Amino acid sequence: MGVFRPYIILSRYFAYEKVIAVQALLVGMMAVITIILSGCMIYMRRRVLKPIKTFSENLTRLEETDAGLDLKDTVRCYSLAMASAAGFYQSVVGFFCVLGANLVVKKLSPENAMF
Repeated sequence: MGVFRPYIILSRYFAYEKVIAVQALLVGMMAVITIILSGCMIYMRRRVLKPIKTFSENLTRLEETDAGLDLKDTVRCYSLAMASAAGFYQSVVGFFCVLGANLVVKKLSPENAMF
């Protein structure tokens, strides 16, 4: 039996360095995307879900007792800017979903595509 000796052969065009650079770029981009999505999740949790939870608790309290609705919590957590941002986000995501679906339809059956 012979001995296995691996040899790494590099081209004169520095292919190995280019591959490493591309992989480092991909890892960096993945880290940035992860940080951005984590920040979005934390922001949505604090600014969107917390007011919904507060409003639900107010409705539950109103249903269980005859106490009045605590509007201070609801008004304090309400944000027109957040509602506008959520609407914009929904529009953009919907637009890209429609474009993606249209591309799939165009590949499968060109005569049924919208544009």
